[in-house]
Amino acid sequence: MADSEAAGSRFARVDEEEINQIIEDAIPKSTKRQISWSIAIFRGQSVALLDEKRRAYAYGVVTGQSIVHSMAVPPGCLAVNVSTVLPECTLSPALGNSFEEAVIREGRLYIWPMTRLALPSQLRPITK
Repeated sequence: MADSEAAGSRFARVDEEEINQIIEDAIPKSTKRQISWSIAIFRGQSVALLDEKRRAYAYGVVTGQSIVHSMAVPPGCLAVNVSTVLPECTLSPALGNSFEEAVIREGRLYIWPMTRLALPSQLRPITK
């Protein structure tokens, strides 16, 4: 993407390298060990739906439902009611859906992998 395109883009992504560096710097060198970090996401919380490159194309609210359109929500996934979809959105539903949609739509309920969800506060504009 050209610099001029990046400046006007409404895409956002989670910068995992920056987050990992902050965590690395926060742990005293003498106590370092393998640590697993996670972010708690609760029912009713607003989330961003990310593509494989960690860009946000849509926003929604976690519902806490265990079944979506007759399909059980598998481990590692959450039910998300999509409230906003950016005009340039090309996100396909992450898991099967009964609507056979090619692109996600506002007002629909989807099963989404937690690895492709982010809190809006984690997002930052893409810069080159």
